[in-house]
Amino acid sequence: MRLTDKLCLLFFLGVVFLAGCGAGGPSSSGGLQEPTQQAPEFRLSDLNGKEVSLSDFKGQAVLLDFSTTWCPYCISIIPELSSLNSDYSAKGLKVMAIYVNETADDVAKLVRRHSISYTTLIDEKGAVASGYAVVGVPTVFLIDKDGMIRYKGQKVPMAAIETLLD
Repeated sequence: MRLTDKLCLLFFLGVVFLAGCGAGGPSSSGGLQEPTQQAPEFRLSDLNGKEVSLSDFKGQAVLLDFSTTWCPYCISIIPELSSLNSDYSAKGLKVMAIYVNETADDVAKLVRRHSISYTTLIDEKGAVASGYAVVGVPTVFLIDKDGMIRYKGQKVPMAAIETLLD
C-alpha cells in the first residue's frame, strides 16, 4: 500500500470515528419513531460464508448494529447485544451486527475474543452501510416486522425494542 493510500485510509477512518463519537442521530433518545422509510434490502455473507439477507427475517423485528472491530464504543456494547439476542429472540427480535470495511479474519478474531453468538455479517466495501446512510459507528437500526425503520441512533434502543415487541 502506497503512502498516499495509507493517508487516505487513515483520514477516512478518522472521519468515521469522529462522526460516531459525537453524533446522536435523529432518535438517540431511544424512542420508537413513526415508520417513514423501508429498510433497504441487503445480502451479505456471515463468517461461515452463508449468505444472509434482510428479507430472510420478514415478519420479525430486526436490530442491525453497524460496527467495526476497532471502535471502543462498538466493542463496549457487545455484551448488551448478546443479552438482547438471548433475552428477546424468542419474542421475535433478530440481532445482527454488520462489520463495515472489515475483513472476515479481523471480525472472526473479535467474535472469538468476545464470544459473540448473534449473527455477524461482513460489509467489506461498505456498500450496505452506504445504503443505510451510516456516517459513524456504531449506528443501530431497529426495523419492525413490516420492514420499516423505527429507530436510528448510536445507542441500543431498549424502550423502543420493548414497545415494538409488546
